[in-house]
Amino acid sequence: GYTFSNGSKVTRGNTYYFKVEPIRWRILSESDGSAFILADGILANKAYDASDRNNYKNSDIRAWLNGEFLNSAFGEAVQSLIETTEVDNSRYSTGASSNQYACENTFDKVFLLSYREVINSEYGFASDYSDHDTARRMTVSDYARSTGARMDTSSSYFGCGYWWLRSPFFNNYDVARYVNYDGNADHYDGADCGYRGVVPALNIIL
Repeated sequence: GYTFSNGSKVTRGNTYYFKVEPIRWRILSESDGSAFILADGILANKAYDASDRNNYKNSDIRAWLNGEFLNSAFGEAVQSLIETTEVDNSRYSTGASSNQYACENTFDKVFLLSYREVINSEYGFASDYSDHDTARRMTVSDYARSTGARMDTSSSYFGCGYWWLRSPFFNNYDVARYVNYDGNADHYDGADCGYRGVVPALNIIL
């Protein structure tokens, strides 16, 4: 039931080529000459960590965002405008009163949103994690559809996908949070799951 945005079928085993287009970004907040922005869709699919650990600091997905993705998505001029952000990885950011898997803060150019950030109404999201929030629903890019990103194929949410948050779940070392295709933010899966989507965030100088 998987099709590209033009309606053609996604066929296993086929090789596809894609036009490289600018990434569309959503401004979550703006102040003092810089903006906190989020990609307006699922750009790729990656495992949180192939070794099945939910430590964001040491995760494969963080390394990919600040390495391969950063260097392929942005030229030197734009990279110079991307600020290094102190990313809050505290227990509070994970949405749990007690979370032994919360790691220390990291300093990153590109990062994933936390659980607390996707229930922050100041960023345009519903404050209720269980709400089927349209602002949290993300469409899977054609590229990600071809590389195995899971998406819904029902009529109501067709093309919407599942995307990782950086927050570890509180009850097991190998589980991390993600947002469901319908916009519900209270979901979690094994960190080695490779078909969850990636929605990068960053701070940029305007």
